[in-house]
Amino acid sequence: MQDTPQHVADLQYRIFLAKTPDERFAMGIAYIEHHWKLMRAGIQSLHPQYTETQITQEVIKRMKQQDSSLNWLNVG
Repeated sequence: MQDTPQHVADLQYRIFLAKTPDERFAMGIAYIEHHWKLMRAGIQSLHPQYTETQITQEVIKRMKQQDSSLNWLNVG
């Protein structure tokens, strides 16, 4: 599903490509951190009794479900 009109997506892509590699890298890290915070907030909303450690464990569990290359991570 694409909810962004193609001309807007093209403009976003051109803006992204106009940035330096360092700027694009920083944007990528910011997106990852934002996703991490959203996932943590969602877990905390579903399980308000969870400790920070339990939330982190659930984040790792969910990430492993999406990416089998993370199976080496041990969740307590």
